[in-house]
Amino acid sequence: MKCEICGGVTTCPANRYKEVKQLEPGDVLILDWDQEVPEGYVVTHYKKRGRYAVPERKGEYELLLVGSAQEWRIRRHYGAEGRWVGQCTYAFWVKKA
Repeated sequence: MKCEICGGVTTCPANRYKEVKQLEPGDVLILDWDQEVPEGYVVTHYKKRGRYAVPERKGEYELLLVGSAQEWRIRRHYGAEGRWVGQCTYAFWVKKA
């Protein structure tokens, strides 16, 4: 059965998360190649001059990385816009249901 909100069938994110929040601009680190990735961070994108890194957790929230299609579905259901963190990759803070 297709979701009336996002159109997803097996990909619909409804009821998967208690809460979804947007990442703040300061949550994404843009590191030079000579800088070490801090512990607890995951690298999400490589560029010619550096790397993008995002923390795996923020308080009681977990990092969720999704593609552009799923970002749109999550935005429709939860009202939070994903932060771009790499090629076709968007990030959210989530509390799982």
